Amino acid sequence: MFRDSLIITLESNDKKRTVNQFSNDEMIKRQKEELKALEIEEANKKKKEREEMEKAKRVEQEKIKQEQIKVELSKKKKNSLKPEPNANDPNSALIVFRYPDFVTRVERRFLKTEKVQVTSQN
Repeated sequence: MFRDSLIITLESNDKKRTVNQFSNDEMIKRQKEELKALEIEEANKKKKEREEMEKAKRVEQEKIKQEQIKVELSKKKKNSLKPEPNANDPNSALIVFRYPDFVTRVERRFLKTEKVQVTSQN
């Protein structure tokens, strides 16, 4: 009877070990799957951040390029003006341009015989 009880106990322990071993293997498998999913999620997050940084860089470069184009156009327009006449020339007129901020002003002299022309800001 003791022997039968011991055999039943040993068989029961073997079953518990098998169940525990299966549970451990399953747990390790699940942890590996979760780790892989987290790694994929992290890689996607880094990729998205990298794409956003590249997009911001392209936008900034485009802004710089547009500003350079404006500066070049402004220089061309300024260089296309005829030389400014002397202040004591009786055929000259002083024109003052005041910006909307009411602080900045630009003064320039033109000959009275020159035509006034408006060009687009593009």
